[in-house]
Amino acid sequence: AMDRSRPDRVRKRILSATVRANWTELRPALAALSREAGFLRAHALDMLARLDGKLSQELVATLLTDADARLRTIASRHASSDENLAMAASLVATDPAASVRSAAVIALVEYHGIEAFEEIRPAFSDTDADVNVAVATAIGGLGPVVIESLLHLFEAGTFAEARTAALALAQIDPAGQAALVRLADGADDERKRRLASFAMGRFEAHSH
Repeated sequence: AMDRSRPDRVRKRILSATVRANWTELRPALAALSREAGFLRAHALDMLARLDGKLSQELVATLLTDADARLRTIASRHASSDENLAMAASLVATDPAASVRSAAVIALVEYHGIEAFEEIRPAFSDTDADVNVAVATAIGGLGPVVIESLLHLFEAGTFAEARTAALALAQIDPAGQAALVRLADGADDERKRRLASFAMGRFEAHSH
């Protein structure tokens, strides 16, 4: 992997295979690659984070503002200090890379739980489906405690927000599924009623 004469994609495959075989002995090489500008830096940092279980928050703070979206994604994924989580919250609405926005959402929910709801709200109406799935999976994973907030967003929010809220509710079984049944039958907006039906697999039944 340290042989710079090889193509980057080959070096990446060698690095991944070698790391899987022997994590600890490769740490010095990983550390060196993580400081080297170029294609492999993000991959090396990700491997180091998996080896150590974290990245230093000083490094995360630096990477959160890096021009490379891959580095910002890794940094967002490993943000844990108050300052870095605040920066991650700003990236949810502003970063041009969907991978960064998704990683920031996941970190915020992991550390703030339901208190992250307003911080991650922009992700509910994100134009990238991967970000919608990330926020629905993360917030839905908190379980019944988020149902009230999701119901309010579904009913009072935009159609895009309601769509992602329905996706989150569909993952909370059985209470979330029950909430979708109520929304499919009683939401004021017909489009949102159809949306709730679709989220629980009842779209065809409600469209006739």
